[in-house]
Amino acid sequence: MMVLRKWFLSVLLCAAVFFSSAGLVQALGLVGDGQGAYYASDNQNFLLIDKSSMGPEHDMWSLLDLSTCSIGTWNGQRVVYGKVYMVMDAADSCTDGPSFGYVFFSNGVYHAPGGSYQNISGSNAYRAAKVIFDRASGSSSSGSKSSGAVSKTLLPDEEIAIGGICPYTATPEYVRSIYGEPDKLSKGNNHDGYYYEHWTYGNSFDLWFWEFKGQLSVQSVKITAANGLVTPKGIKVGSRESEVMKKYGNPYIPKNGSLWYKGRNGCDFVFGLKNGLVTSIGAGWSY
Repeated sequence: MMVLRKWFLSVLLCAAVFFSSAGLVQALGLVGDGQGAYYASDNQNFLLIDKSSMGPEHDMWSLLDLSTCSIGTWNGQRVVYGKVYMVMDAADSCTDGPSFGYVFFSNGVYHAPGGSYQNISGSNAYRAAKVIFDRASGSSSSGSKSSGAVSKTLLPDEEIAIGGICPYTATPEYVRSIYGEPDKLSKGNNHDGYYYEHWTYGNSFDLWFWEFKGQLSVQSVKITAANGLVTPKGIKVGSRESEVMKKYGNPYIPKNGSLWYKGRNGCDFVFGLKNGLVTSIGAGWSY
């Protein structure tokens, strides 16, 4: 989370090209509805789902790569899973920014990492949702289509934990009762003004606590080495990718060298991979 904010700040400070909305729309081949919304034409792969101001001269465009879309389920609802890129300059390619896995519903609502629900920007979210679902189901006449239907369901809360620590529920007192005092502890306030604490054990076990309604609880936990910590199903750093798939099924988004799963309340469960082996495991808010 801190790294992502630093990345955004560096982009704002270093970008030399004035952002041109018209230039990006033209570069992507998007079609405007005359009321501020832009949709993918049928023969290309990117759809604008949101545009946010990032300063006096820059907007951040959230672009869904339609070629990554696949049909799935979310708590019994028919949804589409897809990769969204954050692009901040018309001179960039569509995929120059960071990417995240999003969930799209047929009414134009989408679920972003971190648990928030938002509406597709523009005046006709239903039209945009139709583009998304048509592409995911393979009914679009354009060249790039998804690989077809994939069943993806939310993992139970009890399956998302590392070393016995569950995101959103574990308190500092509980963590101390298992692991004692952290080797390093830093604290402060995040960009929304919430108090946080960052705990580190050794050089491979990190926990972030956020305060909400007067209570500190773990928002994310991550391991980056074979330190003896495992998931409830026995996956650890060093486990094989095939073992993760066998125990957890199809990932929501196999992206950036990782297997990305979801739990309730927007909880992420991410297995970093290299050469077919797990190199890191993260659980909690938006990895």
